[in-house]
Formats: sequence, C-alpha cells, structure tokens
Amino acid sequence: MKIEDIKAKAQRKWNLGVNETKAIRARFKGRDMVGGSFLGDYTRIYAYCHELLRANPGSHTHSFQINKRTTNKCDVVLNNMSKAFNSVILESRSNPLVTMLEEIGTYCMEIWGNNRVRFQNLADDVLLNIRRKVERTNSNTNLWMVRISDEHIFEVKHVVNPAEMWELTGLPCVYELSSTKSRNFKVDDYIPGYYKKSRYMSVYKHVIYPINGSNLWVRTQYPYVKPPKYKKMLGRPKKKRNIKQRDIDGIGRKIRRTGLIAKCSRCK
Repeated sequence: MKIEDIKAKAQRKWNLGVNETKAIRARFKGRDMVGGSFLGDYTRIYAYCHELLRANPGSHTHSFQINKRTTNKCDVVLNNMSKAFNSVILESRSNPLVTMLEEIGTYCMEIWGNNRVRFQNLADDVLLNIRRKVERTNSNTNLWMVRISDEHIFEVKHVVNPAEMWELTGLPCVYELSSTKSRNFKVDDYIPGYYKKSRYMSVYKHVIYPINGSNLWVRTQYPYVKPPKYKKMLGRPKKKRNIKQRDIDGIGRKIRRTGLIAKCSRCK
C-alpha cells in the first residue's frame, strides 16, 4: 500500500492529517500484523517445522551430485529452471522467514498437484514433448542410408552427426531410428523409461499436504532461534540482477546506444 493512499484514507475516515513518517510507521506495523515480523518469525521456526512434519510425515531433503555427464539424460544445459523459480518467489523473498516458507510451500503443493492431475488421463505411455521430438526426428530417417552388419549392429551414413545429442538426452537419434525402421522394430521400446508416463507419475505420486494456521501450531520445547545480526546496507535493496557485459554488447536484450542517431518523433 502506498504512503499517499494511507494518508488519504486517514483523512477520509477520521478527518486527520497524517504526515509521511506516521504513514510509514503504520504501513510497517500493518505489514507485521498481516505477515508477521521479521524478528518474531524466528521464534516460530521450530513450531513451523513440527507442523510441517505432522502434515507430511516422512518428508526430508537430500542432495546428490552427478559425476559423469552422460548419466544426466537431459538437454537443458542452462539455468533457466532456477531463474523461472526465482522469478516466482521474488515477492515471497521480501516477506518474513516463516511467511516466505509458507508461500513457497503452497506454490510447490499447487504445482505438484496440477502436474499429477494433468498427466493422469494421458493415453500415450510416452510424454507429449518427448513424443513430438521423436516424431520430428523420425520424419528425417528417409534421408539416411542403413546397412546391416548384425542383428543390432548397423552402418548409417549421412553428413550430420547427431550422436552427441543421443548420448546427452538418451532419446533415439536419427541413426537409431533409421536402424529400427529398417528392421521394423518398435520405436517406443528404445525410449528410456524416465521419459514415460509411469516414471512421471511415480515422481508426482507423493502428495504435499497443507498445514494448519499458525494459531494451531504446537509449541515445542526447543529454545528460540536467534536471528542474525541486522546490518543496514547503503542504498535501496536491489531485486534485479546485474547486467553483464554480453547483455550490453548486444548478445542479450540490452544493446549499447553508442553511435546511434536520436531523432525527434515530430521533425524526424
């Protein structure tokens, strides 16, 4: 809520003139009453975790690391997924700690449920995007020449070499599709299991249950968590990312305006 709106509402409702300092204090107090204060949320961390484990028993987190590049069957080599997630929680990050966790948990619960319902009635065993990729590659198999050496050994000749993409994603490349079509094999048998509906539904079969309100949380015997020391930084808090040199040089969206001729919209 803007400061001008608070001053106008106080003037309209109580016929009082409120200065800007009082309006700022009222806005901070109202935000703390609605979303919880930043320091007060640290006293609710154990109660929130206890309620989260009560509603979702057996939930835990773990981290893993993939050593070999070929074990990760995915062609997404950028961090677009993390950028998309950070853009969703942009407003939640400015809230107090427990309020932020509650909003992120609600978002994940909704996305989890929508993905589960979305593919529940899928007739095809292979996911939609994977089916389109395989069909697109399968349409170019007539441009390749296949010579058989053994039952599962072939020689395929053409100018392009897509074998690296096959090793990266696990999807059958045009080499494999040309070979399978020459022997009348079923293409779906060569699509990995993690691209099929059964594996997708096994990932989203677990339900993220909602939790009760903060007035129903059980107080634990653990001591309150102390918040970190607050240090006020110079300037206004920054939410946009830093512009890199490649964005300024024209590789990204930002283009340097040096050397451009500015023209008026009237005189041209």
